[in-house]
Parts: sequence; C-alpha cells; structure tokens
Amino acid sequence: MIINNDKEENTEHNKQTAILHAAEEEFMEKGFDGAKTTAIAAKAGVTHAMLHYYYRTKANLFEQVFNEKISLMAQSFVSAFVEEDMPLCQKIQKMIENQFDFLNQNRDLPRFVVNELISKPERRELIIHKVKSMAKQILTRLQSEIDKHVEEGSFLPIRAIDLMVDIASINVFPFIALPIVMTIADSFYTTEDEFLMAKRTENVKVILNRILVNKS
Repeated sequence: MIINNDKEENTEHNKQTAILHAAEEEFMEKGFDGAKTTAIAAKAGVTHAMLHYYYRTKANLFEQVFNEKISLMAQSFVSAFVEEDMPLCQKIQKMIENQFDFLNQNRDLPRFVVNELISKPERRELIIHKVKSMAKQILTRLQSEIDKHVEEGSFLPIRAIDLMVDIASINVFPFIALPIVMTIADSFYTTEDEFLMAKRTENVKVILNRILVNKS
C-alpha cells in the first residue's frame, strides 16, 4: 500500500495556513485580549482541538502572526537597499513607496501594533529582536551614502536615523489616523484609496525636498 505523503503534507500545510490567516484577521480586528481561539478555528474551518494541536496556545499563535508582520514591515522598509546600482535618491524614493504600499495592503497593522505595544510593552522585545541588527547595518550604509552626497553638494546634511524616522512617521500616521482623517478629508477626497494614493505621492515629495539641495 502506497501512502501519498505529499498530499498529506499539503493538507496539513493548508490547514495551518488557514489558521494563520484566520488568526491574523481576528487579532487585527480585536487585538490579543479580545481575540477568541474558537472564533479563529471557526473562520479557518477547523476544529478547536486541531487549532490547539498545531499552535498549543493563543499566545503562540499570536506571536507567530505578530513576528511575521513585523518582519514583513521591516523588510518593506529596507528592501530598496538591495539595489546596489540604484542612485541614492531613487533608493530613498523606493523605500518610501515600498513601505507605504506594504502598509496600504495591511491598513489595520499600524493601529494594531501601537495598541499591542501600549497594552503589552514587553512585546517591544519582539520588534527590537527583528529589526535591530538589520537596521544598524542599513543605517551605517545609508549614512555613508548620505555623507558622500553631502560632500558632493547634492544632499542637505541629515542623520540616517532621522531620515528613517521621518519616513516611518510620515508613512504610518495616515493609516493610524485614517478613520478620523477621512471624516475631515471627505470634502477633498471621495474614497480612502484616493486619499492614500495622494499621500503616497506627497510623502515622496516631502522627504526628497528635505534632503535634496535646491539648485535653482
């Protein structure tokens, strides 16, 4: 008798993936404290016992979802720097756009992360662990490139860490404040998508105007 192990492995993988997707939806909507594993199991189409079999506890499931999202968010921020031959100005523009696009695809994530860090400050260690080594490496390279352009007269002086914080701040805020902003901006923008695409363009202009020397 031949057992199709590949089919069984795919089935197991599909179940785990369905649980993770359902957990992400539940956690984003209700936070860790409000999320229920019974609701996650129901959304995933599995039994509660099966969810427990794969992930044991709600905390384990949350940590996997949280870690994955933080990793993806960090990666979106620094992915532009794998383009070795790209001019620095274009790298910075791509950095802004990549992070904004990731946040646009995960609109509830900024509010979710802020809420969880406020309610559970110990979760800061998860973020620090994920981004610290990557950030230091990127900041060192970025500062070196900035300094070179400052010497050449094309960039205004700025610390790499200040630039990264500026980009994160200007990109993240629209998503944190989106429900409130749209009650004010609805006379200027008909949809959230229209507003966010305008902010994406505006954010690039604001950051580049901060760092580029005006030659006119």
